[in-house]
Amino acid sequence: MKYILTIITIFLASVIFGYYLLNNPNFLPTTQIGEYNWINIFILMILSFLSIFSLLNLLIFLILHIFKKEMSKRERIVKSVKLSFLITLGIVIVFTLNFFHILNWMWGISILLVVLIFTFVI
Repeated sequence: MKYILTIITIFLASVIFGYYLLNNPNFLPTTQIGEYNWINIFILMILSFLSIFSLLNLLIFLILHIFKKEMSKRERIVKSVKLSFLITLGIVIVFTLNFFHILNWMWGISILLVVLIFTFVI
């Protein structure tokens, strides 16, 4: 129960703080002269990573809890953390590449799905 409450707290804190920052007119990805504001970009990446990771972690843990009753709680936690970290890292990489106009969303998500399928098959 402590694990689920901790993950929910992390999710709510990161979403609330991210919502506050996105509504702040001073929190922009560029400065007035057009350069990247790396601190704001880094903070946005961390908050999006934490929110996606905790949401996926909670969902995967609950799915494993419902369908895999024979697994111990520790195994479920480890498996959910590994799987959610892998998926979240891929989503954040696609988001970063899209932000810098290197790769668009459709290609990025398609490549991510192929890599995830190959990771689980091989």
